[in-house]
Order: sequence, then structure tokens, then C-alpha cells
Amino acid sequence: MKKLLDFIKKHYIAISSTILCLSIVPFVLISFYSRPCSDDYSFSLEMIRMVESQKPTIFSVIATAWKTNVRFYKSWNGLYISGFLQSLQPGAYLGEENYYAGTIFLMLFVFANIYFCIKTMYDLFDLKYSVIFSSLLLFSFFIHGMISTIQGLYWFCGAYDYIPFVFLTMTITSLMFRYYYAEKGKDLKYIIIATILSVINSGGNHITAFLNILILSCFTIIALYNRKKRGTIIVLISAIIGFMFVVFAPGTRVRMDRYDEGDVITTIIMTAKRAINLTTSYDYTLNLRFVAYIAVLTVIALALRDNKRIKDMKVNPVLLFFVFAMFYCATLAVPYHAMGSFGSGRIKNAVWFTFVILIGLLYIYSFVWVTNHFNLSKFVERLNTIDHRLISVLVSILLVISSRNMYSVIQELTDGTAQKFADQYAERYELMKKNRGSDELLVFDELIQSKNLYFDDITPNLDDWRNGGWNTYYQVKAIRKDSNK
Repeated sequence: MKKLLDFIKKHYIAISSTILCLSIVPFVLISFYSRPCSDDYSFSLEMIRMVESQKPTIFSVIATAWKTNVRFYKSWNGLYISGFLQSLQPGAYLGEENYYAGTIFLMLFVFANIYFCIKTMYDLFDLKYSVIFSSLLLFSFFIHGMISTIQGLYWFCGAYDYIPFVFLTMTITSLMFRYYYAEKGKDLKYIIIATILSVINSGGNHITAFLNILILSCFTIIALYNRKKRGTIIVLISAIIGFMFVVFAPGTRVRMDRYDEGDVITTIIMTAKRAINLTTSYDYTLNLRFVAYIAVLTVIALALRDNKRIKDMKVNPVLLFFVFAMFYCATLAVPYHAMGSFGSGRIKNAVWFTFVILIGLLYIYSFVWVTNHFNLSKFVERLNTIDHRLISVLVSILLVISSRNMYSVIQELTDGTAQKFADQYAERYELMKKNRGSDELLVFDELIQSKNLYFDDITPNLDDWRNGGWNTYYQVKAIRKDSNK
């Protein structure tokens, strides 16, 4: 037993990383069975027509994506970046069987942003832990704990409407930290990059755009109070101007007119209730995954107890709690006020991960503040006696075994659900190719109900908007069999 423990302690990073990487493999494998659906057809309509008419180049792809972007800015969502991304649905120019490319790229993008954020914090606060392993740990936490895998990873249009901008907000925040602590003369680059990213972020979706503005407002207040690093004002103004282009866009009015908007008082009350319910739910805190998260945060907090920059902040954790609660509630209030509801799975993913990051920062700072302001030396000493290398391995195992998402994905890979889903689409594609441009009405069987791959489908009603998008995209007339008959 001692030899095993010694081996684990010596190779704990390699062991933990292997466990986490293997746990992500099923999520990658099932993406090969995902296929376009629903809004994918509407947003990539111009793209597939361009690809059919000419050999695509990087310039023609960008020009076509921008054309789509302008269309939706004026007619539906009022966003000036989201439509651009959504039009790049891989099935339009790589073929439906390569639709998975969207998932793979998104995973790489998420990991890259997490890596930058963690490296920023480790560099600024002198933490010596492995940045790659820490990034892999947070990345795995995100994948395993995601509220909706289909709308967060496998449905291109839904995933790219929110996930990239959640992590872009994290990166902008990291740039602000780098700017705040950078030497004078070496900080301009952070303002320039953060300004550009904030303009992009404001055009992505309303939730992360508003959240980014709130975060930048706090940095600006601190800068004005300390009479230094006032470049944050530039970033804040750029984010607000970008957001105003969205708020007053023709498409925003069109979309909001479709929903019953919640009044301010109702929004505040409903948001507060929702925030409490979610915080005390299984998906958020009442699970083993969250226990593992707290264990990792405790290890980091112990390492930061004597950090000068943390001590110099001198912010009461109670104040920080209310600020972060404001951020968290803002992510819930925006969709409720605009649509009269808290949104679908893709929005839930964004809100959940915002909560994860906020509670992590709050816990670390509160732990450091409390243990430095009260006589808890014995408690801290006892915690320090626990071998952190073993914690890393145990946390990795706990994170994996508590993953409902992983079990669901593995089950659909092994029981044939994912394969059947892709096969059904392949049958549809072949039939549509033969009947493209004809007046024949095609009738398809209902798709198998995959929890990870099935988001939406055409209906038995030819006039349904989903049928319209599908039929215009593929130039056929198609309906689905009515399962009630």
C-alpha cells in the first residue's frame, strides 16, 4: 500500500490528467454523430448557397458570414457578432458528416481561454501549481457539470450563441487584472486587446454583454478610487457602445415583441427566487462534483494566505458577496426581463458556469480573509497536513464518477443511440439528394430521442418554421411522420 501511495504522490499530475483526459474522450467521440438541425439551416443558408455556387475562399466565407450577420441584426436578434459565428456552421461547407468540427473547435477555444485565465491568476498571485493540469481540471468540471450538453456542445447554433462569450468574458476580466498589476509602459497592450474583445463580446449575446459591462464597471470604480489605471474607462465605454448597438437594433425590437417582457419589480423578485433555488439545487451545489471543487479551491486558498496582493485588496467578503450576487442575478434577470422566462439550456449553461467562477473566487478570497483575520492557525495547520497530491487524484476521480453527462454519453455510444441518430440523418440526406428541386413531398420517420444529440426536428406540418428552414436549405419538401397517428 505504501508503494502505491508513493507512486501516486510521485506521478499525481500524470495520473490525474490521464483520468480527466479519458473522461473527456466520450464527449469527443459522440460529436462525430451530431448533425445540423433547427436554426442551423436559417443561419447558414447564405453560406451553403455560396459554397454551391463557387469554390469557397476565406474571403468569400467571411463576406457571406457578414451578410448573414447583417440580416439577423436587422430582422431577428439585433446581435452583430452572434450571427456571424452561427453562419459558420461546418455542415454548410464541410458536409453534414463533418458537423462535429464545431464541437471540437469549441472545446479547444474553451480550454485555451481557461488556460489563459488560470495562467493570469497564477502569474499575478505567485502560485506554483501546474497551469495545464489546473486548466484541464476546470475544463473537465465544465464539461461534466454542463446543464445541457446538446445546447452547450453539440448543437452548433445554440452552443456558439453563448459558450464562446462566457469564456471571452473570463478572458477580458483576466486582461483587466493583468493591466491593473502591470508596470507602467507595459500595460497598454492589455487595454487594446480588452477593448477589441469587449466590442466583440457586446455583440455576442445580451447576458454576457451585460455581465462584462458590470465587471468592467467595478474595475473602473476601483481605478477612479485609487486614481490609477484609468484605462479601464476606455474598455468600459467600448463595451457600452457595443451594447447600445444591440439594444437599439431593429432585430432586438422584433425579437422582444415576440415575448411578454417582465416588469422591473417582477424581474427582481423572480430573479431572487430563482437564484436561491438554483444555488441550493443538485445541478449547482448539492452534488459530489461541487465537493471536489471546494476541495481544490481550499488548496489554492491555503497557498494564497500570505500573498501580499490578496492582503492589499482589503475588501470585506460580505461586500464581495453582494457584488458577485449582483453579477449572478444579472445573468438571470436579462433573459427574464426580455423574454418573461429564464431561457433554455444554452442560457442555463452560461448562468451555471458564471456561478461556478463567481463562487470559486468568493470562496478563495473569503477563506484567505477569514483565516487571516481570526485565530484559525490550528485549523489551517491541520488542513496543510493533508497531502495535496492525493487530493488532486481523489478530486479527479470524484469529478468523473459523479458525472451524469459522461454516463449519458457513454450509454448512447454503447447502446447504439448515437449511431442510429446519424444513420437516420444519412438516410434522409440520400433521399433528399435524389429529390432535390422536385415537388415530391418526402415523409421521414421520427428521429431517435438522443439526450445528447437530439435538439429539434422538422414536424408533421409543412408550414412549420422548422420545416421551412430545412426545406429552403435542402431545396426539398419534407415532413415528419406524426407519432400520434
